[in-house]
Amino acid sequence: MNNISYIPYDPKYFNDVHELILSTIDILNSKDYSPETIKIMKAWQNEESLKKKFSEGTYFLALDGSKVVGVGGLVKDEVSTMFVHPSYNNLGIGTKILSLIEIKALEKGIKKLSLGSTISAHKFYTKCGYKTIKRAVHKLDGNDFDAYEMEKEL
Repeated sequence: MNNISYIPYDPKYFNDVHELILSTIDILNSKDYSPETIKIMKAWQNEESLKKKFSEGTYFLALDGSKVVGVGGLVKDEVSTMFVHPSYNNLGIGTKILSLIEIKALEKGIKKLSLGSTISAHKFYTKCGYKTIKRAVHKLDGNDFDAYEMEKEL
């Protein structure tokens, strides 16, 4: 665990990032969402949509040696695509990625960040200073799932 490094997103890691996201949804979100919702969440994180997101924002990776263990980014004024492998939870990796995102936002003159949080990640974001604006029902491909809209003044 001492080998965790943080780097700007590099497309050479795309397949590893994609696998990290899908496995994290399976492991963590399945505690709070139905199998149907998990299936939709995973379909929404398809190769095409992820490549589009990565091209539109600034993303960071957490690496344990050469293994991708975390990802997160900034798209406009929103925190986007935050995932940390479940076996690396509670080690400060998500907090560090989020701090890199916040620093990047400040560099761009952004004073407030927003995000949509799953039920599974709500406690994490609250611990990091994000305030719940409202409980929300988000739509993925016409299906509803419970979430939170959150924001933080920087």
